[in-house]
Amino acid sequence: MKAYLSIDLDYWDGLHAARAGLNRLLGHFPADFPVLLVGEHHKLLKHANEHPADLLIHIDRHSDYVNEPYELNCGTWISPYRIKWSKGAVYQWYHDPLYDPDCGRCDTYQGVPFDKLNKISRKTWKKIERRVRLPDIKKFDIQAIGISISYDYLNFYFAGIIEQILEFKYRNPDRTKRDATVGYVLERFSHEYT
Repeated sequence: MKAYLSIDLDYWDGLHAARAGLNRLLGHFPADFPVLLVGEHHKLLKHANEHPADLLIHIDRHSDYVNEPYELNCGTWISPYRIKWSKGAVYQWYHDPLYDPDCGRCDTYQGVPFDKLNKISRKTWKKIERRVRLPDIKKFDIQAIGISISYDYLNFYFAGIIEQILEFKYRNPDRTKRDATVGYVLERFSHEYT
């Protein structure tokens, strides 16, 4: 099953957890496997649409899912109105088991998408699932990987470390996204930072 892997660093609360999680998710990929780094999650939309898949694996503290054509932002980008290949595909949201399992859009806590989602979504996604814990990525045929830094949802200390690790200034308009590789991401996270 072809899959698009979407990772938001706000899934983890700190550097050590993020390092372990990224190693688990990305450690089996070749070092030169491409990754798109973005400052905000909705900046992955074009990338996701350029890599049609049967499955969207979304690892994030928030589902970022809406079933309506809301204004595009980091909490509304996973929508059947925006993901062009959603019809007939499966959407899997993986979240931390300690975090609110009903959290949908990260720009509001209204309109929780998972209560009535299955009735509504049958017209769009083949299946929508909410899961806890990280998936075994080796089971999937990953076509592309996008990683969002999401500074606004990280604690201040962790956000500063991430800027240092990825040499990525979120607030710099010239650096809203950057091509990288799995090897680059894992190598940068392997160092100690203060």
